[in-house]
Amino acid sequence: MTQDLAKRSSSPTTTALDSTQQPKSPFATLKGLKQRTYRTWKSLYRIHAIAGSDLLPTTDEEFKQTMCQFGNLRCKATWENAWSALYAQLLAESDHDNVRLRRTFTSCAEAEGWMHLMPQVLDNFLETEEAIDRIRDGLERIYREEREFPLELVAFAQALTLSHVF
Repeated sequence: MTQDLAKRSSSPTTTALDSTQQPKSPFATLKGLKQRTYRTWKSLYRIHAIAGSDLLPTTDEEFKQTMCQFGNLRCKATWENAWSALYAQLLAESDHDNVRLRRTFTSCAEAEGWMHLMPQVLDNFLETEEAIDRIRDGLERIYREEREFPLELVAFAQALTLSHVF
């Protein structure tokens, strides 16, 4: 009997990730996507509060009403659309030095597991007033600070800068 207990206690009940396995992205599950969307919505709320906005959503019911604008709350696509729109709005309203913008379009999406949502985030971001100017500024910074970014992205920024696309 004591040997059985010793065997059970020495065998792991949970398996740890080895160095080749990646943790599952919160964007892979509906629950994780809802949590990320809620967190992004709360971040926007805080930004609006700091700016002194009078029309601030404050309750979970207001969050749910906002999310209903994106579609059926039981569908993952609804939450992907909602998060993409809110994240693009967060980029537009909070990232005045373009640090998050540059990270979003260089490494953040892949590292956090939402690369598949990049086209939606970009589309939503491009609908904001200063999107083109912000992207231009970000690319110019990449061009000047190439030591921090992948060479392919630096070459892309240099080509855009030299061709005067913006």
